[in-house]
Amino acid sequence: MNLKILKSIICFFVVLIIFNAFTPFGVNASDKDISLQITDGVISYNLSVSGYDSLEEWIYEYLPNDIGICAEWYVLGLSQSGKYNFSEYEKSLIDYLENHKISSASTRLKFALSLASCSCDDEYIEATLNSSMGKQGIMSYVYGLHLLNNGFKHSEYSITSVIDFLIELQLSDGGWSLRGDTSDVDVTAMTLQALAPYYSDEKIKKSVDSAINFLSEKQQDDGDYISYGVSNPESGAQVITALSALNIDFMSDSRFIKNENTLLDGILKYRLKDGSFSHTLNGESNNNSTVQVFYSMISYQRMKDGKSGLYILDSVNISKDQSEESTESTESTESIESTESIESVESIESSMNSSVASEDIQTEKVSVKFIIIIVEICLFAFSVVLLFLLKKFNLKNFLALFLVFIILIILSLTIKIQSKEEYYNNEGISKENVIGTVTISIKCETIIGKGDNSYIPKDGIILNETEFAISDGDTVYDILIEAARKHSLQIENNGNDKMAYISGINYLYEFDYGDLSGWMFLVNGKESSVGCTSFALSDGDIIEWVYTCELGKDIK
Repeated sequence: MNLKILKSIICFFVVLIIFNAFTPFGVNASDKDISLQITDGVISYNLSVSGYDSLEEWIYEYLPNDIGICAEWYVLGLSQSGKYNFSEYEKSLIDYLENHKISSASTRLKFALSLASCSCDDEYIEATLNSSMGKQGIMSYVYGLHLLNNGFKHSEYSITSVIDFLIELQLSDGGWSLRGDTSDVDVTAMTLQALAPYYSDEKIKKSVDSAINFLSEKQQDDGDYISYGVSNPESGAQVITALSALNIDFMSDSRFIKNENTLLDGILKYRLKDGSFSHTLNGESNNNSTVQVFYSMISYQRMKDGKSGLYILDSVNISKDQSEESTESTESTESIESTESIESVESIESSMNSSVASEDIQTEKVSVKFIIIIVEICLFAFSVVLLFLLKKFNLKNFLALFLVFIILIILSLTIKIQSKEEYYNNEGISKENVIGTVTISIKCETIIGKGDNSYIPKDGIILNETEFAISDGDTVYDILIEAARKHSLQIENNGNDKMAYISGINYLYEFDYGDLSGWMFLVNGKESSVGCTSFALSDGDIIEWVYTCELGKDIK
């Protein structure tokens, strides 16, 4: 009996150990402890991949060389979580700004925020606020409002006038977007982050509550969000940052718990073993995804500690008169243009490793397979000869070798293999159930003369208007891939064939020409609120893929 009891106790502890081993953060950890483990994991990851021994060393030596990539967001997060020496980063950033022309207004404002977060009082901050606010759509107002919220002054805009304008931009579904009439989760969350300090104002509260409902409705059953057809952790991170600024605990608020899954559950699906995060499920480590989750957890920690939102900077002495401004509006002398949505500025900034676009289509050509099979036969024959020479030849060894050979032959015949030449040639592919034709063009006229890039044609036309037959159900993505294969064009897809995100065409990538640059598509001259894999085509449609530097505002 005693032996049975002992066995039961041992089994209990074994089960307990296994359970805790497979529970990522431990069932007894508090919500704040979990967020701390995530931020610690991100820091450990960065130290590991960069080769530094301490966080202070990493801040002092690594971040000054990471300007314009992720450094600004790490500085923001770290400055709001403790006291660190950012002097070297500050010096490097000022030097960078003096020697580089930053074409994007939103990027200039982002740099200004970064300087402010490390206690810098350089004139660049207020000068940038005055020269850049409102110059590049809604995000330039959002970033500008963050600076106003921290006591910096604009010669024409007041906090109230900017808030009034942002509320005017709110769409009927409750959210905001960069372009179009369909709200975007990331843009909505980032707008709320700027409006959060004024949540107690009745007019603003109504607008904010409507946006919160929009974010709640868009949350998926597994806790995360889909942005432009792709599930990702960045959207959830932006929502956490916004809710924390509004003093809403996402871990317990029923509006953000779907099917018993919280926002944290949604984000943790993308956490890798090294502590970093991927942009897509089962993807590789992504710097942008990792840093956004990092500062969202810091934002949550601040809320749990009773501190202000992430963007109310501890390092800045906030002007009480400015932050508690009356509702009297300051009229702006410049017209404020309404903006619409293409892609979220921050959440889609991904630099995932991806391959040239591929289709799971096999042509009649089998030249590559033939070569592979010939090589396998030669290897088999060589192995048999080798067995003879080594005096190891017997029936057992021969059968084992023959079995391996047969498996390789079967794999070669069943796996779809194409050479580069075979892939980039679909002349032999015929379509069934043809319902009409469409035309597609690919142009980058907006970047002619901007830098020395041999991939930019002199006239900016990568592919002139070209006609393709379409079958029932063909999408914009299907025709893009067909055109790429026929005309040997490189395509960079950071998603997959079901939820594509086109980050590059003809070796011209998003963010190459500013924070707001990248590829967008039009159908019959209009933008779409859905991704290219979801837009089903009709006979006569005209598809245009164009490179934009200003979220489509520079596209005629």
